Amino acid sequence: MKKLLILFGLLDIVTLIRSYRQIVPYEASWTEFPLITISSSLLYISLVFSAYFLIRQQKFGLWITYFQFPLRMAFLVLSFGFLTMVSRLFNNYSYAYNFLLWLIIGLEIVKVIILIIIHRKFFVTHKVSLT
Repeated sequence: MKKLLILFGLLDIVTLIRSYRQIVPYEASWTEFPLITISSSLLYISLVFSAYFLIRQQKFGLWITYFQFPLRMAFLVLSFGFLTMVSRLFNNYSYAYNFLLWLIIGLEIVKVIILIIIHRKFFVTHKVSLT
């Protein structure tokens, strides 16, 4: 189960590759929307670190991913976002896209639940009381 961390790290790399246009913000966005620009820049920077630490199966990668979750939902930078390309196969693009988007958001939530389970199972030390 801990090997899933490697898969999630690779998904972060795929997310970075797919969203290369949004990584470098425009000059005007720093003055017009500084909070949004800083938040999105932090998200993309943290994707590099979470990918590295998840592939190495370290606890710090889990903490970074927990921090990323609200930002990922706010900016829709999703690990399984590449699945939206499947909706192009259907004639009615909007219905397929809406369905897939909700499915991808559900997968993102399932990913966080799996990370919590892995965190509890492999990284939490249990205290033993002798009373």
